[in-house]
Amino acid sequence: TIPKVELQEQLRYQERQLQKGIKYLQPPPLPPNHVSRQNLLEEIATKLYQAALDPNNSGTTLTITGAPGFGKTTIVTSLCYHPAIKEQFTDGFLFVTLGPQATDPNIRLRALYNLLTNEHCDINVAEQKIRQLTSSYYRNLLVIIDDVWHVEDAVPIVKAFSACKIILTTRMNDVEQYIPSKQTVTIGPMELSEAITLLTCKVIDSSQLSGEDLRLLEELAQDVHLWPLLLSLVRGQLSHNLKQYRMSYHKAIQTVQARLHDKGLTAFDRNNMTSVDKCRNLAVKACIEMTLELLPKSLSDKIKTLILWTGIGTSLQVEVLNALWSVSKQEAQFITETLWSYGIVRLTNIKISH
Repeated sequence: TIPKVELQEQLRYQERQLQKGIKYLQPPPLPPNHVSRQNLLEEIATKLYQAALDPNNSGTTLTITGAPGFGKTTIVTSLCYHPAIKEQFTDGFLFVTLGPQATDPNIRLRALYNLLTNEHCDINVAEQKIRQLTSSYYRNLLVIIDDVWHVEDAVPIVKAFSACKIILTTRMNDVEQYIPSKQTVTIGPMELSEAITLLTCKVIDSSQLSGEDLRLLEELAQDVHLWPLLLSLVRGQLSHNLKQYRMSYHKAIQTVQARLHDKGLTAFDRNNMTSVDKCRNLAVKACIEMTLELLPKSLSDKIKTLILWTGIGTSLQVEVLNALWSVSKQEAQFITETLWSYGIVRLTNIKISH
């Protein structure tokens, strides 16, 4: 059991920090239709707590690895809302998302310094300024460097925030050769019960499912290998069948499963990694194709380009579509929400800037 920080002590600490002008940084909101992976979350929270207990444990405290679409970003966001973690990191949570085309590290560090202090600094001294700041303050800040594609993008941030505890998420298997970590967690597929919850969330009333419907849903979840990203895509197709064609639950599930099988999806040998990788790639291709087939051709053609550019299941800002496709902000908002409803993008940072 993770012990809790006494409330009065926490309030006194935050009051002292406010007197010093230190801001409490809020974590990003959890995505809509979030499904808690409680066992995995508790495992990660416990490892983070244990690693953070050591006062000499600075730098990267925890690295979370896993294939694209396995839910790394959602897990670390959920972690920020874990009661014991919130009580431990009384300065808040700094969430830094990198991705395949990250901003120049020095420009990013200058922006982070401005976020922490409301002051500007020269781009060449931003790393040093942050290191000095976090050595005196922000010792109870959790820094999350999310979606690391290239080690060189993350290293300057790790160095700048070396006095803080750091979580790094990545799809890379060899990142620890360059950025050592005290603890590592590899995220895999969802548990079957979690997968069913994700498939049905706000789409199907689970209490109305027959035993046969539940069996079909379990088969459908296994068909896409309990992969959160693909489950979200399948959920979008179930929703489409129920809302657009007013199918019964049984018919909607059967239709999606039949289309997956028509695309060549079959069971695979989990002990044969070549088979696993081949089937997962096929599952991604099948789910994306099936989703695009549900959309108007003019929109699906644009989405194909978007997926090639950003990948599937990424966060996307309305302003990006507004510039990319030369559409109004209102139209971009509608398109983005449509893409989210089909599981193509995450909606964590969708908003129109004024």
